[in-house]
Amino acid sequence: MTSQEAGSSSSGTPFHEKDFLYSVLNLPRSASDNEVRERYRTLSVQFHPDKHVGDPTRHDTATARFLEIQKAYEVLSDPFLRQVYDIYGFEGLSKSWPADLRAKSPEELRKILTYARRDLEVTKIEEALRPRGFVTLGIDARSLFERDAAAGDDTWTEDLERRVREVDLTNFSVRHNIQKRVNEKTRVFVSSRLATMRNGASKAVAGNIVGTVRHSWSPRLDFEGTAALMSPRVVTLKSTYRNDEDALVLETSLSSTRPFPPPLTAIYSRRLFPNSLTEGTLIARTGPTPSVTAALTFTDPFDMTEEADLKGPRNERLGSPSGLGIGMRQSIFGVSLAGLQSAIYTEWSVAFAEIAAKAKVGASLGLLGLSWVLSGVWGNDERGVTTSVAVSASGVELKLDVNYLGQRIVVPIAIGDDPDAVLGLVTAAVPTAAFLLAYQLILQPRRRRQRAEFFRAARSAFADERAEARRKGEETAALLREPAQRHMQAEKAREGLVIMEATYGPMDPDPEARDLMVDVTIPLQALVQHGQLYIPGHRSKAGVQGFCDPVPDCMKALRVRYTFGGRAHYAEIPDYMPVVLPLSDHAVEGGA
Repeated sequence: MTSQEAGSSSSGTPFHEKDFLYSVLNLPRSASDNEVRERYRTLSVQFHPDKHVGDPTRHDTATARFLEIQKAYEVLSDPFLRQVYDIYGFEGLSKSWPADLRAKSPEELRKILTYARRDLEVTKIEEALRPRGFVTLGIDARSLFERDAAAGDDTWTEDLERRVREVDLTNFSVRHNIQKRVNEKTRVFVSSRLATMRNGASKAVAGNIVGTVRHSWSPRLDFEGTAALMSPRVVTLKSTYRNDEDALVLETSLSSTRPFPPPLTAIYSRRLFPNSLTEGTLIARTGPTPSVTAALTFTDPFDMTEEADLKGPRNERLGSPSGLGIGMRQSIFGVSLAGLQSAIYTEWSVAFAEIAAKAKVGASLGLLGLSWVLSGVWGNDERGVTTSVAVSASGVELKLDVNYLGQRIVVPIAIGDDPDAVLGLVTAAVPTAAFLLAYQLILQPRRRRQRAEFFRAARSAFADERAEARRKGEETAALLREPAQRHMQAEKAREGLVIMEATYGPMDPDPEARDLMVDVTIPLQALVQHGQLYIPGHRSKAGVQGFCDPVPDCMKALRVRYTFGGRAHYAEIPDYMPVVLPLSDHAVEGGA
């Protein structure tokens, strides 16, 4: 790459300086095409390297200047590139632009490029500040589920109208966050908050601005400080230490309205066994409401796909047809000592990585009674939906949480005053049915499309990128044709092991995978010795002479039709399993 291509001249003058190419030709932005051509001719003659061959130093300087002049002329003499340069500067010349833009008129092109520039600037600002918005809408919908009879002589329609009319918005809050990276170790966050709360007939409005500084002293030690700039003024300090086995979090808050000493929260967690993900957690809180919590967390990742034994990245694999083959199960058992809030609790969850979904069930038994929660998550940090139904002493609540590109809306809906298990289950049935419907109508068709695209891409790669490997496999099979023929004739003569057909390819029965099967009949027959065939397991068969790997990121199988003792046999053997032929289990009923 030349210095000009890298964005700077040999003399150190940066090409990305504003209007640098115009400066090279000493022209204003308003220069006509004819002026650009005339100035280029004049300067190219003056600085042509052939005119300075006698002095090496002057020759090098002239060469550098001549290349700058050439670059400036290439850009400014091209109407399209000139418009791009005028709007985007030097960085716009390295972008890949759609070919149809060159056919636009100058006015249309300038308008398109200007709008694109504005969008790019907005994107850069968003990436730098990462704005996030949070809206919470608290809804009281208990009137819809009251079991009392209709008031007076009201008809059912009048009763329904009254119930709907009594649905109320109990609270509303808005929060907006921005963040800025100061350096590699320090980030600054600013959050503005505004909330309205209804207490009976009155409404209260509160707001605050909160600033946070997060600094990483080292990969293991972090510090975080948060301060509220308006009343109530609270300063929160938090430090986190973690290593491969342990994690410790210390947090305290300082406030003029709280007595001294300030409350302290300490959280210590440790992996209990070297070869297990089992973790123990101890949480201690001091202050007006002290508490101690101890919990055990059991985590069990699972991979039930055919590619579980492959070593490649999971995001490059085919995955399971259902989307439920890869994920993680987690169980939590704990006890909390917190006065009247003391309880024992348990939680079980399962997450499915392929479809970005998670289901969770939790229960707690304490002095205030039994409470439980059901929740489901579909999505990731950028976009997703979370629903939960909680039944406790305070009643039944349904919570909806929608997140899209950093904008989040949370809607807690009060359903009932009492811990009604039946009402809770009926409420949970609605989001559960919605998820099952989405799984059938959205997720499963999406998985089928992804798998079809995977096999189409694999076919294209097998035809193009892996053509050399396929050619070598075919050439090797041609070399084995003669010994394979001899082995087959010898086996036929004594009704031994004769390979009728053998293919090696994806184990998945998807129709899109049929064209990825490799014929290995000849290489397999060449391996037959004295009526037997053996290929060791625990490794891919793609390395066997005459074989080739049609799809590296997909579990494969060897499918063999053969005869032995005059009887037909069929075997389908996964890639990492040993091949032992013949076996009586392979016999086909009625085969002769």
